[in-house]
Amino acid sequence: MKEKEQYHLEMAEIYRLHPLPFDSKLPMPMQQHCKYFAEKAHEAANADEELAAVREYVAQELSHSR
Repeated sequence: MKEKEQYHLEMAEIYRLHPLPFDSKLPMPMQQHCKYFAEKAHEAANADEELAAVREYVAQELSHSR
């Protein structure tokens, strides 16, 4: 997810530097579109890290209880 976030941030920068020469059918400019998906990827990466930490904790607790 961190790679996806970085990709979308790079695409947002490209669209900032080189906006589309025509109106998009999207309800927002492409730069905002890319930033939106970067933010969602960032949120998903944080959720993945939290879940990984919980699983690591549970695994350690299980290994100590044996």
